[in-house]
Amino acid sequence: MRAARLLAESSCLKLVDLAVPALRPGSVLVRIEAVLITPYHVSLIDGSFGVDTPPRPFTPGSEAVGTIEAVAGDRGDIGPGTRVFCDSFIERWVGTERDSAFIGCFALTPGGQRLLANWPDGALATHMLLPAENVSSIEPALSRTSMDTLTRLGWFGTAYSAFERTNFRAGHTVSVLGANGLLGVCAVLLALAMGASRVVAVGRSEAKLARLRTLDSRVETAVEPPTGIDLAISASSGNDPSFIERSLPGLRDGGALVILATPGKPPSVSSLIGRNLSVHGSLWFPRKTVSMLVDMIASGVLNVDCISSRAYALDDVGAALAHAQAGVAPLEQVVVRP
Repeated sequence: MRAARLLAESSCLKLVDLAVPALRPGSVLVRIEAVLITPYHVSLIDGSFGVDTPPRPFTPGSEAVGTIEAVAGDRGDIGPGTRVFCDSFIERWVGTERDSAFIGCFALTPGGQRLLANWPDGALATHMLLPAENVSSIEPALSRTSMDTLTRLGWFGTAYSAFERTNFRAGHTVSVLGANGLLGVCAVLLALAMGASRVVAVGRSEAKLARLRTLDSRVETAVEPPTGIDLAISASSGNDPSFIERSLPGLRDGGALVILATPGKPPSVSSLIGRNLSVHGSLWFPRKTVSMLVDMIASGVLNVDCISSRAYALDDVGAALAHAQAGVAPLEQVVVRP
């Protein structure tokens, strides 16, 4: 198989030929069709991300879709030929302690390095081996959209958790902070799909936000957090927590704030005092979420037709990384097709 590897003492990827990984108990082998490329992949590869990665050499890459080639054992709902989303999140409990990591990316807890030692290689290859529990069928959604677009399911799942963790219901108002990014766009589209009466896309660039207003008459754009909001979703990373702080006064009594992207500095929450508000932090999502999102796309409830992909071959992975780092329009994404 062909893979883009991060070798020892290297800050760039090298294409190599490797043996196809052998099945192990509880695993599946997936032929990778498309991998989503995001800006954090660049900092992961050059070492500036500041996280514990798998032991080198390893193959990076997450958020992928592909076709199952082999399954160790019987999972019942999937088998060879099933097209699936590959969820790179993995966790294991050791007593009362949880170890977690993203396969082919980085550890989330100190014990996550043990998981990465067992599952080091991600999706930037023609084949990927991962636990059988980490794949979900995308077959129903393929009548509505492409495999390229479905690489975004991990980001949709992250955004969906903001609605699932709160008392959101149809008719509520939603603001999305950092709405022009990959995660923010997913939150906007989900808010529309789930029946929000008003969706305010908040960002620092009106020019970048303008395209979002064409999605639906319920979408507004703003450079400052609005008032009259039931659910505020922070999808904006960076060192400035002021967007989060300025969103709290605009929440209605009983409203909620969900932080999906961690700011470099913790926000002040002094404005919570004396108000009936809730604040949630959320990192990932349950496995069942992918199937729910696939069904929403298949039924047309979640419309993803607005998302377009710029695809690169695996041999051009360097160009794909540079494109993602330079930035894309809110409704665009970069993928690699191994």
